Amino acid sequence: MSEANPLLAAGERRLAEVRGRYLLPWQIALYEAILAAAVVGSAGFDLWLTTKLHQSQGMLATALRTVEDLGDSKWFIVPSACWLLACLLLFRLAGDPEVRRRLRWWTVSLAYLLASVSVSGIIANIFKTVFGRARPMALSPGETAEWTLFAFDWRLQSFPSGHATTLFSAAVALSVLFPRFRWFFIGAAVAGSFGRLAIGAHFFADIVAGAALGGFTAWWLKGFMARRGVAPLAASA
Repeated sequence: MSEANPLLAAGERRLAEVRGRYLLPWQIALYEAILAAAVVGSAGFDLWLTTKLHQSQGMLATALRTVEDLGDSKWFIVPSACWLLACLLLFRLAGDPEVRRRLRWWTVSLAYLLASVSVSGIIANIFKTVFGRARPMALSPGETAEWTLFAFDWRLQSFPSGHATTLFSAAVALSVLFPRFRWFFIGAAVAGSFGRLAIGAHFFADIVAGAALGGFTAWWLKGFMARRGVAPLAASA
């Protein structure tokens, strides 16, 4: 229907550009709510939840501890960067049009995944330093929270969770590329993120903030790349 109406089609393209260029009002409001939740959590809820999960010896907590390292960015940045360089080299050497088409898809997809994880990770590290929230193990007995602006000590860089940021930026990017497996990617991101609670490295609000930051970044980059003619597309496209 929109293809038959040039004005409507142009309007839809413009809306897609705006959504890719900026964070929408509801996204900004959601992130502000997450920041507010972190402040409220400072009253004790965050510490209570983290302590309960950290001290738990149940099967769920044990399983979460085994997957907490999934959010280390090296598992995404190093392989995707290596494969991206390989695809670029093979693309220059390939002569068959079909092979070049497939290599182009992999090149764009790997660049999208690499950019999503890298950009969101850089932003998360900046936020960590600016907010300076103490990690659970850095709190003195009786303290529920400690905030130190512009902190350069890793023990005071809990908010947002870098692991959760990495996991959800990768999960959203991979869901864009392989939508059939999106619930697997999201589930793995949730499990890995809660694993950070299980080992006592973060508070719940840190996890939520990192998830939002990573997801928003990957979604924004999708529109950013699309406007430059290198849109990351689903594998079935």
